[in-house]
Amino acid sequence: MINRKLYYITSFLFMSILLVNCSATSNLGGDSNRYRIRLGVANLNAMKVETPRILSRFGYILQRQEEALSDIYFESRWKKRAPFEDEIKLGIKQVDSRLIIRATPRATAGSSGHIYKVSLIAETKYQDTETNAWTASTPTDMAKAKFNEIADAFKTEFQVKGLN
Repeated sequence: MINRKLYYITSFLFMSILLVNCSATSNLGGDSNRYRIRLGVANLNAMKVETPRILSRFGYILQRQEEALSDIYFESRWKKRAPFEDEIKLGIKQVDSRLIIRATPRATAGSSGHIYKVSLIAETKYQDTETNAWTASTPTDMAKAKFNEIADAFKTEFQVKGLN
């Protein structure tokens, strides 16, 4: 009886540890270099007009734009920039970042067309000072502050268009 209880307890602990490790690994996976900011709502016309303009204002160039029934997607080219102070302290030599604007349908607004929930996704990769290797990584606090500034520009323009 005691061996059976010990077996079940051991099995439970093993499965718990396995699940925790799988969960932690998936969080470190493909999205570890992404920083997502919700921008609110916008219609397709506002996104088509404002996205290239705002990207350009912050030194990004629109590389790809896709429209489907399920979502709208804008992607900038990778942009090289000098590292921020907190990145230099981490031994980062060079930084590349790109911005993605992704929108999913929220509702239909009569004659104004579809309204979309819009997010900005900022991706970063860093070049290490010693190894020169490029690594996708979560942005630092100063990089996040810059991405928040860009997000605020989108939010402001979408508000001006009367949807937020």
